[in-house]
Amino acid sequence: IFFLLLFPNEGGIKMLQVNHERVAKLLQGLASFTDSEEGVTRLAYSPLDKKAQSWLLEQVQDLHLQIRTDAVGNVFLRRDGKQQLLPPVATGSHLDTVIHGGAYDGMCGVVGALEALYMLQDEELGRSIEVIIFRAEESSRFGFATMGSKLLTGSAVPEQLNKGAKKGDISFIEALREWGCNPDAYRDAVIAPGSINALRSCISNRARFWSRRSISLVSYIILRHRHALKFILKAWQTTAAQRRWGCAVTRSSVLLSLFWR
Repeated sequence: IFFLLLFPNEGGIKMLQVNHERVAKLLQGLASFTDSEEGVTRLAYSPLDKKAQSWLLEQVQDLHLQIRTDAVGNVFLRRDGKQQLLPPVATGSHLDTVIHGGAYDGMCGVVGALEALYMLQDEELGRSIEVIIFRAEESSRFGFATMGSKLLTGSAVPEQLNKGAKKGDISFIEALREWGCNPDAYRDAVIAPGSINALRSCISNRARFWSRRSISLVSYIILRHRHALKFILKAWQTTAAQRRWGCAVTRSSVLLSLFWR
């Protein structure tokens, strides 16, 4: 995904191979944090959401990434490149799920991005990479989708997102406080236009919000084999929502294998 941006001269790049066991371990481990026997139920800003994230961050400590959390709970895992003053390339997705959801939607975007960093461990990066764990992608708990992205881009404020909680549940602002965030400091989470060089996510409905904020989206992928292109087009056509082709991919290792050929 980052090939042209990070490596203008591709001749000397020797990527490490995808570690299928590591990818499977991370995906299966995340799936174990669930409130339901059928599917995966891990609602946004819930204790399970936090436990799953904490577990994942422990598993990837050997990447030695810089980790920061913004005012609304979005998490940024950064590996610096040589040109640290340049805006980073960003990727990522979410860890929360719908009720009785799948084990891959969202998780593939996070685990796949982390696996790409493992594959680049022996390479010196020209530009920094940030893997973003977006909060509250799904609308199952608070009635609004892509909440972390909306707050990150300034497309919404907490008060606007505070009216859709399910009966008997706490409000979104209360959930922010329980998570350890300060809702009054939400403006600190808004990123300035140009602060990210490019964003590519496996869940593309988020891109609609980012593209409105003058952020350069990566709208292309390096594909050297026609089979990879056919795979992606087929995945695009078989999803329920045509813009969410990432949901059709059942293994991030397959996705990465295609992208990095």
